Amino acid sequence: MIIDTYGEATKNRIDEDRIKPNYDGYNLYNVPNSILDVFGIDGQERLADSIFTYFRGQYEKVVFFYLDGFGYDKFTDPAFGSRLNEAFVQNGYLCPITTVFPSTTAAANTTINTGLPPSDHGLLEWILYFDEARTVALTLPYRPIVKRYRKRFENMRPANLFRGETVFHKLRSEGIRSVSFLKSNIVNGEYTKLVQDGSDIIGYSYITDGLLLLRNEIMRGAYDYYYFYVDNIDHIGHVYGPESDMYRVESSMISNMIVDMFRQIPKENLKNTLVVVTSDHGHIQVDSSRMIYLNDKKKIFRSLKSDGRYKIPPVGSPRDVFLFIKKEYLDDVIRYAQKEFSGAFIDRVENIVFQQFFGPRKPADLALRRAGNMLIVPPGNEMVWYRLPGMRDSHMKGMHGGLSEKEMTIPLAFGDASKLF
Repeated sequence: MIIDTYGEATKNRIDEDRIKPNYDGYNLYNVPNSILDVFGIDGQERLADSIFTYFRGQYEKVVFFYLDGFGYDKFTDPAFGSRLNEAFVQNGYLCPITTVFPSTTAAANTTINTGLPPSDHGLLEWILYFDEARTVALTLPYRPIVKRYRKRFENMRPANLFRGETVFHKLRSEGIRSVSFLKSNIVNGEYTKLVQDGSDIIGYSYITDGLLLLRNEIMRGAYDYYYFYVDNIDHIGHVYGPESDMYRVESSMISNMIVDMFRQIPKENLKNTLVVVTSDHGHIQVDSSRMIYLNDKKKIFRSLKSDGRYKIPPVGSPRDVFLFIKKEYLDDVIRYAQKEFSGAFIDRVENIVFQQFFGPRKPADLALRRAGNMLIVPPGNEMVWYRLPGMRDSHMKGMHGGLSEKEMTIPLAFGDASKLF
């Protein structure tokens, strides 16, 4: 069954193509809070009743699939979502919701694992400036962006990434056992340790062994919440683009493998089990050769704030650029950028905060310090970025982070496991 939430989910429109997040029950951040509610834990920020009416039930277990980079447009396309989409349409429920802003893994993944919007957790992007250490860092890999910041990065602490309670910790405090299935190369990362706190972790090498490990654990029945993260679709999307045959085959193959995995499990092992599938963002096809570099816009680059030695570079991504502009030049730089980047969404960060781009509440000081004071979101499939000494130019063919409907709209699929497969 398809639940018609499109109108509500996308009602906060900027224009014909761009939408703001709808945190009022139609957002990714409402999903982990609804899962907590299923387990009888504080669900005040759960999904809207139009969705939660079907989401609730007498479930004892939840299996949660997080398919990175699988937007609603592709999930619902038979050439991409294949049998997984069919399973939920025919025997469960499927609807579109919005992801958080920025529409990136760093912000969305932290939301999924904490139940907090970006305004609260403060981890807005893959590349951020941390004024605590005066360094620019890659957040999820937890390392300096270029050699210039290596010495300063020594003053960083993992806790700078996130301070707070995870969904898994909340579950554990109520005696609810959880396990997370993650790629082996990220299992021991500093970021992983923070946002998976409270969960047992099982590393896997490929989607094949990962799903078999998940199958075995479901049949063993030792856990109540099973969290499974898949990064393959997102990776292929970046390398080849979401319109490529490679992306289509990868997403379809993984979708079918998930269905096949469940069909290998005896029905009695799936009783009272809720299956939830969602993503963190979609993708758009881009042409990196058309990237506009801010280094060439002298008026902007000269106006950047300094950290004492270097200018604070733009952070975020080529689809959502956050700038630290000297206060006295801000209005002038905004007017200049609006002329230079025709069709781009450009505004003061304080204005997008007021309009609840980052979340339904006033952001914590941490989020505000990291977002600078000016935002540029390029139009269409255009990209705006910058060059730092030692940083390679992007050659990606698929991107996200912006406000286009393809980037912002994600699937929420769920249903009773014993009926779905």
